[in-house]
Amino acid sequence: IVRLDGGSINSLDIGGIAMDIDPQSSGDLLVSLALTEVFATWDLEITGPDPEGSVSADVITVDIVLDPYVSALGSVVMRVDSVSVSEAGFSFEVDGLIGDVADFIGFDVTDRVWSELRSTIQDEVESIAPSLIDETLSALAIETPIEVLDNTYTLSAEIRAVGVDDRGLDVRLSTRLTPDEVLGVGTMFGPTGVPVYAYTVPSWMGATGTSLALSGNFINQLLFAFWEGGLLDQEVSADDLGFDLSTFVLLMPGLTDLTMVTTPLLPPVAMPRDATAEGAEFDLHLGDMLVEIHNGPVDDDSLYMELYLSVEAPLDLMAASSGTAIELSIGEPSVHVDVVYTDEAYTITREATESLFADLMPLYLPSLTGAVGSIPLPEFEDFGLTGVESSMMGGSEPAAFWTISGALTD
Repeated sequence: IVRLDGGSINSLDIGGIAMDIDPQSSGDLLVSLALTEVFATWDLEITGPDPEGSVSADVITVDIVLDPYVSALGSVVMRVDSVSVSEAGFSFEVDGLIGDVADFIGFDVTDRVWSELRSTIQDEVESIAPSLIDETLSALAIETPIEVLDNTYTLSAEIRAVGVDDRGLDVRLSTRLTPDEVLGVGTMFGPTGVPVYAYTVPSWMGATGTSLALSGNFINQLLFAFWEGGLLDQEVSADDLGFDLSTFVLLMPGLTDLTMVTTPLLPPVAMPRDATAEGAEFDLHLGDMLVEIHNGPVDDDSLYMELYLSVEAPLDLMAASSGTAIELSIGEPSVHVDVVYTDEAYTITREATESLFADLMPLYLPSLTGAVGSIPLPEFEDFGLTGVESSMMGGSEPAAFWTISGALTD
């Protein structure tokens, strides 16, 4: 009598692994793993001589159905719904005469070994494959510092929802940018929260590759945080702005040493543009900025002019070639001024004053965006984007999601 007590796979070698992820209309992910050039050694514990041998397969295919969800801690979790294992090009060898004995008595050694191999592979894949996807998607959550002038800002992105349909995998994140120090003077009088608009998200109909869509609300989060952190509260000289003061002497008689102090009383706001003929995606609105012009160092006696101004300028977003960061660029502004005080020597008209500050603002605003530098974006761990392109997408009119798309590569 031959009695099966157990057995084991002693070694398992796999030549290569290919993974394919197929989103399903049911909301599940079908993950197919193709294990090529599989070779294993085995033994069985039976009463009598223990048989041993080897088994190989050209391809073993493992299909895993995963149900994704977001945990209470904000991590993506892949719940395993089912696993199936199949093989092609299967071959089996058994050492010694025990194989012939087993065949004679009707004990199917091949089936027993294949069952052990299938169970071993299934256990390994069930423990590894979901975590690979979990970790890749969870890496989209970020918390990173951004150094800007004399302040530090922390950019956070947390995963809030994940959805699957036959068009792909949709991960939605909530973001915030917070300054370490609130230095903006306007925060004592201005709004306490970021403006939020009900922009319609892109449908992704017909989309290919990988895309990252940033809502106009995200851009306003950035602008609000920079306002809170004092980025727009500046004291700059003519040298800082990079212009020759002698060119302004005729317009500002008596001014020999310009110092400009800016205090934005309201946060800047970006609105999607109706047209992108100039290549910019948003209009930047900067309103109720108090500007003081001093003749020399800042004190009560040196005040030469005091005015409020509002600025509207094109705001362009540019993506890094890898899709991992963005930069902001401000175009030619339109400036409106309301002069509330001037030195008695200043006799220039309102129109000339507007023209003067229309010349100053193109020097002032780029210095601020230059100080910001690049802003990091969520990215897949160990992956990057190639062939990055950007466009405005979304169901609102005008479209309000600045979107970068490309091919995901490792």
